[in-house]
Amino acid sequence: MKWMNFLTILAVMSFAVACGDSSKSKKSGAAAGGEGQACFANGTCLTGLDCEAGLCVNNGGTNNANNANNANNTIVNPNNVVSLCGNGVVDESEECDGESIDATCQSLGFDDGVLGCVDCRYEDSACTFESCGNGVIDPGESCDGTNVGATTCELLGFGPGTLRCAANCGDFDTTTCAPKCGNNIIDGNEVCDGTDVAETCAGLGLGGGTLRCNATCDGYNTQACGSLCGNSVVDAGETCDGTNVPSTCQALGFTGGTVRCATDCKSFNTQSCTNVRCGNGVIEGNEQCDGADLNGQTCTSLGFSTGTLGCSQTCSFDTTPCSDFVCSPSANCTSPNTVTCACVGCQTDGVCDDRDDCVCPDCANDAQQCPVANCINDGQCDPFNEACACADCAGAPACNP
Repeated sequence: MKWMNFLTILAVMSFAVACGDSSKSKKSGAAAGGEGQACFANGTCLTGLDCEAGLCVNNGGTNNANNANNANNTIVNPNNVVSLCGNGVVDESEECDGESIDATCQSLGFDDGVLGCVDCRYEDSACTFESCGNGVIDPGESCDGTNVGATTCELLGFGPGTLRCAANCGDFDTTTCAPKCGNNIIDGNEVCDGTDVAETCAGLGLGGGTLRCNATCDGYNTQACGSLCGNSVVDAGETCDGTNVPSTCQALGFTGGTVRCATDCKSFNTQSCTNVRCGNGVIEGNEQCDGADLNGQTCTSLGFSTGTLGCSQTCSFDTTPCSDFVCSPSANCTSPNTVTCACVGCQTDGVCDDRDDCVCPDCANDAQQCPVANCINDGQCDPFNEACACADCAGAPACNP
């Protein structure tokens, strides 16, 4: 009955070929060696199949006498096959071996070309179809020109990109497909991919632990890395560690104290350092001042008559803008007070008279007792005759209480 079944199959196939398009007959039988398909040219089939009446059938793995086997190609238990790729003999599980190739481009369904063997598997990149290049995916072709059908880079396991067709129309060209993050292979410009992580926690200075790849394959996930902080050794990525502090308060700009290491080993703890560096705006240690903080002092409080007190870059008083106001003796004021620049003084009774100097508040607006005409403008103040409105006395301490 088995032979009858195969004869029936052969008759049906012959009828189908005879009724079909003769121009496509070569491609309609492109696949060979598989179950229900034509046998290879040497009368054999793929592993586990027997060649009977020109067709490959599954008889449970036992070769029929019609198979063209020899001593070097004896089928053994498929579960115990040992690959001998490279010995020049087509062993079980191998399609070919070196120059030993029992098939041709034509027997595999191509129109022309030379079949090669790589890693004991058929290499058909040099096989061609006569119709390749017409832009139509004919039987046996995977694609043709720019026509790749519904296949995409993503469907082939890659990231986004433009899928192209190989020159022989028998395979796809994936060189312009982006690497796919998540395939556990570092492709393209990926830093890592899944379990493929070329770096370690220790290599990044993060101690022990397991370095992982992030979800986008462009960086590492260091959450599982363990820090070496606390071992008193300044490891990679640490500034200090425990009592191992390679610096001093003075080196950090302080005047004294003890610098310590921060708990994360990434910075110095300067809380125990003294005399913060001059310029922080706070008077500390032996500083007289710091920036705008003059500790309440002025030129006058320091014994000068006038001026604006400043603070130097060394946090000491800058009295350069301070000056002693020069009062000028006159007929009515032979010995002016060098501090207040006054002669008889100020009564502050609201009346400008001979008991008041012109620089006194009572005489500030008394144009009769202290007229502007009295202004000498010689650079020296005559406090008895010149009022504060005069340029000579404008800076007098009495005029700037």
